[in-house]
Amino acid sequence: MAKFTYSVGTSKKTVEVELDKTVLETMQEIGLDVSFPCNGKHSCGKCKVLAKGDLSPMTDVEKRMLGDKAPEHMRLACFAKIKGDVEVVLPESKRDDQIALRFSIMMKTLDPNYDGDYGFAVDIGTTTIVAYLFVKDSLWALAYDGNRNQQQRFGADVLSRIDYANRNGVEALTKSIRGQLSELFTELCATANISTDKIEKAVITGNTVMLHLLAGLEPRPLAEAPFRMPSAFGTYVDWRIDGFPQTEIYLPRCIAAYIGADINCSMLAADLPNLADGTILVDIGTNGEMALKADGKLLCCSTAAGPAFEGAGISSGMSAKPGAISKVWAKNGEMHYETIEGKKSLGICGSGLIDAVSVANELGMINKQGKIITGDGKNIEIGDSGITLTQKDIRQLQMAKAAIRAGIDIMLEMRGIKAEDLAELILCGGFGSYLDPKSAAGIGMIPLSLADKSRAIGNGAGAGASMILQDKSKEAESIRIAEQSEVVELSYSKSFSRKYIDAMSFPVL
Repeated sequence: MAKFTYSVGTSKKTVEVELDKTVLETMQEIGLDVSFPCNGKHSCGKCKVLAKGDLSPMTDVEKRMLGDKAPEHMRLACFAKIKGDVEVVLPESKRDDQIALRFSIMMKTLDPNYDGDYGFAVDIGTTTIVAYLFVKDSLWALAYDGNRNQQQRFGADVLSRIDYANRNGVEALTKSIRGQLSELFTELCATANISTDKIEKAVITGNTVMLHLLAGLEPRPLAEAPFRMPSAFGTYVDWRIDGFPQTEIYLPRCIAAYIGADINCSMLAADLPNLADGTILVDIGTNGEMALKADGKLLCCSTAAGPAFEGAGISSGMSAKPGAISKVWAKNGEMHYETIEGKKSLGICGSGLIDAVSVANELGMINKQGKIITGDGKNIEIGDSGITLTQKDIRQLQMAKAAIRAGIDIMLEMRGIKAEDLAELILCGGFGSYLDPKSAAGIGMIPLSLADKSRAIGNGAGAGASMILQDKSKEAESIRIAEQSEVVELSYSKSFSRKYIDAMSFPVL
């Protein structure tokens, strides 16, 4: 055993840990709230910590990933193994992420799905969690709040978390999300000056993997053919959130292993079944889910876009926090930019990344294949920000945007619809709320014809969960949507690889 001392701000604590485990594995076991996007696969380079003591020597790969300008004692947590007593300094966790809390859908009917006075509606996303506190006689939330999903320390995407659960069991992931919900619920009650024992019900939506981890169900079957769901949910559960023993919990119906209750709730919120044929709804994130209304029916699919849209795997990538470049545009042949809250540029978040690459395409800095053809051919400078995009960054974005576009194109092909004939694109989810559709079209993530036919509805999943909470008829309606949705399993599609490769290219603007 060894002593593992970790400092966060002015707080310092020492615990005994096992030898020969990596710093990353140790931090996960302790439960430290730090993001590890690739979950120890040595690919993202984001798990930087200041660590000194008896650690394994740096490998050539770790040295290359850290670069020549890394400060003294900087290590990658996934490489450094504990050989004796170690001290690690961690950054303070700040709740300043730009999280999509609001939704633009106005609920129209009020018939609460609970007998008491108050209820929660929750959206558990892979990246963020948002909760709304409602009173029975109002269509508007009394209070709401959100935070980054603390399960990120087990991996940035659903596949990384499934991998962790397969190797270590689901208990740590379940404990993490339920504990975070307990804290969030308690904070909302304090904000509204309501006793915690007054909360009658919680409707908790999320993608299929998130709901399985919340429920404590092993997610392995979700990742292995034939991609079976241990539970489709659409049920009330027999467990409770700590501190809220009286609060009944309902988990909305999932549609498939990677088409979850979140997209179901978004379709419910957008009223997709009753919109015009040729309407497509897309939730762009680490797991891109989408649905097409055509021929009076609903067609759904899911693509593994990966965490590039969240800034992971990008050399200067970061989440949407103050100092992140969030908007980029062209003026007089040059790149101009804006950061969140006007702070000094620290990195670039997903919306800024898409803008920047779209502008690079517009200004001829990259060719159709995404190769940098300006300057030194290795980097693109974003104005005078000091932030650059590398060739690898552009490749990461190409793979992510190609996954989304290929999913759209497959659904259009199945229904015999041309992109220019689509009626509307509805963007939902946290990332979609800040995405510029013209930039998305400028990199080929969505068809060019949809750039002016798009609207964002904010947190559609949260809106749908709120509807189920505040109108008992919506519970049955959400189940009907799930039952009526046809699923396209892209892993079995013969044309997906071709569509994906085609979508890697950038459009000529």
